Amino acid sequence: MERVHRHVWFTGKNLINILTELPNYGIGRLVTRRRWTMLFPENEPCYLKVTRVKIDCTRPELDQGQVWGELTYRGYKREDLEIQVGAWWKKEWELIRKADEEEFCKFTPKPEHFHVAPSHARMPPLLEAMVLKQRADKGIRVDPDDLPLLDLEIRKTYRHRAYQLASQELIGEY
Repeated sequence: MERVHRHVWFTGKNLINILTELPNYGIGRLVTRRRWTMLFPENEPCYLKVTRVKIDCTRPELDQGQVWGELTYRGYKREDLEIQVGAWWKKEWELIRKADEEEFCKFTPKPEHFHVAPSHARMPPLLEAMVLKQRADKGIRVDPDDLPLLDLEIRKTYRHRAYQLASQELIGEY
């Protein structure tokens, strides 16, 4: 019996079924979701490089488990960011053949896609006045040129296209 409101991209296998058929559970291989190939153009590849697999051996079919990998989303990936795949059960996963991996992964990033985020920002005026008063009460010498700054930290996930330079201090004005 065919499902009535089934999406067109649910035509493959789930990720665990694909990985259990491969030697070494497919570690190091590239997989993609059919949704990604349909939604994003060919010049923005989305794929997952499998780094760890944990199969639930209590199930007789070996059809459940956990998968971790390095995600490349729309051509960009974060170095040293290993994510746990949350949608492994969806029947839309496809294995990328080894002969096609190099061509599939080709991507030339544009510099305007990334944004440099500041590492520090000036405090709001009331908070700045409170911090300066606390420093004065403790007996710390306050220099008018050395204002207290807020340390900013950006989220380091695969969807955020920004980075911070450690030495760069961009200060906002109020």
